[in-house]
Amino acid sequence: MVPEHHTDVSASSNTPMSFSNLSLHGSKLLTPLKLELVVKLDYNNFLLWRQQVTAAIKGNRLQHFIDSSSQPPNRKNPYGSASEAFLYWEQQDQILL
Repeated sequence: MVPEHHTDVSASSNTPMSFSNLSLHGSKLLTPLKLELVVKLDYNNFLLWRQQVTAAIKGNRLQHFIDSSSQPPNRKNPYGSASEAFLYWEQQDQILL
């Protein structure tokens, strides 16, 4: 017999957990892109700015939206109505804007 382990999140951390910015779409969790740029883009700092933006995009797993080899899912499902996969893709795409 394997003993059960229960973890009390509130006891193990003093940091409050907040899910106010999260919503559940099917089995996928959507979260808005949180991007606080320390360096604002100007004529002299493109490489540093790009490094920040690239890290934020990859950290939020949104790089496939800026990769030209990726294609969005079909807009319609086989029954002619809106595809759930496309709606999810579109929502994530808008987060990146």
